[in-house]
Amino acid sequence: NRKFGHIKAYEAMHRNLRIQLFPDSGKLLITNSIHKYALGNNYTDFSHSQLTDAFACLSDELHTDVTSGVISNMEYGIVISTGSDLQPHKSLLTFKSKPYQPMIYKGQHYGSNCVFTDYNIKGYNKTLEVQLHDKQQIEAGLFRWEVVAKKKRYLHSKRPQIPIFTVSDLLQPDKLQYLAHDLVTKYKDSTKKQLINFDSLDINELTAITRMEHTEVREVIRRKHSETFRKARRKYEAIQKIHTLQGSQVERLLIEKCTQLINS
Repeated sequence: NRKFGHIKAYEAMHRNLRIQLFPDSGKLLITNSIHKYALGNNYTDFSHSQLTDAFACLSDELHTDVTSGVISNMEYGIVISTGSDLQPHKSLLTFKSKPYQPMIYKGQHYGSNCVFTDYNIKGYNKTLEVQLHDKQQIEAGLFRWEVVAKKKRYLHSKRPQIPIFTVSDLLQPDKLQYLAHDLVTKYKDSTKKQLINFDSLDINELTAITRMEHTEVREVIRRKHSETFRKARRKYEAIQKIHTLQGSQVERLLIEKCTQLINS
């Protein structure tokens, strides 16, 4: 407090963590990414055992048991490798009827988010995000999916409740499963459009898409060229099936990665 010369808090930055000590109450407030504290980034895998080690290390450094600390808000997410062809963030349309909004930096659409009162959902191209913000080149085709619980009531008002109250809860694999389930469910329940990589298609496939998606052309071909219409429709449906499976592939990768990290 500059007016009365009273110290409200001592503050320091340590390996990405912002640490504040309030002398009047003795309260210790720690914010920012424990993943970045441990590994220096949040795009590599961060397993349950690494999470446990990170909090043990932080407790040693601060000479206090941080695992007894109460969690007031948190972000939890997962990074998967989808390959360069898939761009899952561009397929996101709505969640609970609320539209996803583009995340744009320097004119590039690198992600999509959906904002609610108590939480946000984000899906973004992690490779591009790191390139834009940190000017680093990392593995291509990385996708990060995350939930931002802005208020702890989000965790505790859900049915079933997410039983995360203190840091120690994050060290229990069975409780991490609740966070994993929430992540996967939010992706699964988001409406998505089918994204087609047109560069990967041959001329017959491109022609089939044009014939089927242009309403007036489609009707003329159906009436006047029935055999051509049937062939185009079969090819179009095959293309749609492939790209529907790609959406399921992202969901499967999220489940597999969550299971791997919780159990390692």
